[in-house]
Amino acid sequence: MPKKYLLPFLLLLISCATESFEEKTPMDRFLYPIGVQLDSSERYLFVANSNFDLRYEGSSIVTVDLDSLSIKDGKTVLTDSFLVDSAYDESDGVLLNISKASRKLYLISTDSDGVSELKKELKLSFSTPATITLDKNRKIAYVGHRDGGKISIVSYKNDDLKIIKAFELSNFSGNVSDIVFDELNDIFYVSSSYSKTLTVFRPIFDSLERVVHIHYFDTIYVSNRSLLTTETPAVEDIEMFEGKLFLGLNSPSAISILENLNGVFKFTKDVKTDYFPVKTICISSEYCVSTLYDSKKMVLFNPERGEIIKELEITQRIYGLTYSKIRKELYITLFTDNTIGVIDLDDTKSSFFKLKTVISNRD
Repeated sequence: MPKKYLLPFLLLLISCATESFEEKTPMDRFLYPIGVQLDSSERYLFVANSNFDLRYEGSSIVTVDLDSLSIKDGKTVLTDSFLVDSAYDESDGVLLNISKASRKLYLISTDSDGVSELKKELKLSFSTPATITLDKNRKIAYVGHRDGGKISIVSYKNDDLKIIKAFELSNFSGNVSDIVFDELNDIFYVSSSYSKTLTVFRPIFDSLERVVHIHYFDTIYVSNRSLLTTETPAVEDIEMFEGKLFLGLNSPSAISILENLNGVFKFTKDVKTDYFPVKTICISSEYCVSTLYDSKKMVLFNPERGEIIKELEITQRIYGLTYSKIRKELYITLFTDNTIGVIDLDDTKSSFFKLKTVISNRD
């Protein structure tokens, strides 16, 4: 090729390659949905798109009307980076979402018709935010980072975002996999994806709501397990319900249940699973649900007996799930199908813990 044509050819090639990766931010549709939250009325479902494999540039949160099982036109909020986790404060109608790529926290308002607008975005001090939980009384978000044992404490009062404290957990090994807030005792439990321990801490505030100290409690060891194995389990997920801790473990795979007995968490039982649990959610004292990594399967188990009641095979990997007490339904993100699955939770029906329908993009 003559040299005079080389530069235009290269520019054309680069342009074509760039265009092949570019796609508009998803508007009023699902695109690799990853997170789901219910509004306080349990009529609307807020679905966070990850925009997976499209360079992660630009994503969105769409509103689903559960009465019509459809996406609401014009009730979409755009973000400039893909999302990995979300939390909802129903008392303020505030939705908080984190992005791993841009290490941002987004604050989104909601109204009686669904999501409203992006109120504020904040660049976090540490990289790779992965999980978020809320202290709704103080209006504070706690973000765990997969950048060692790092935590960001952020105020979300009055439609604003402000970092109160960003710190590294003491005596913590590996990366933060999950964080849960014990409202009754005003303490936090943090798990590591490389450790069989939980780090327990409480932030101490002054009269101006500044964090002046981080008080640490004894580390909780996931030990005395009923599974006969020499392997050391890694804690991948934490759920708290009715004073019990439910830990999703890897190597070997199980849901380990710990109960607070006289102020100390003690191992009670294991629910053995084929693959490690990614996310557990407890619906009642009788039923909890766990999604299993890579198996495209969900299990329904009884937390008192520690027994699996039912299994449900799903065609796609599940990342987000939430449930409606009013509708007696569980909602799951079917990631590569770009759909939301609806599972029946009415135990008086024959369709209990079966996929009853899916909510999909319009043609």
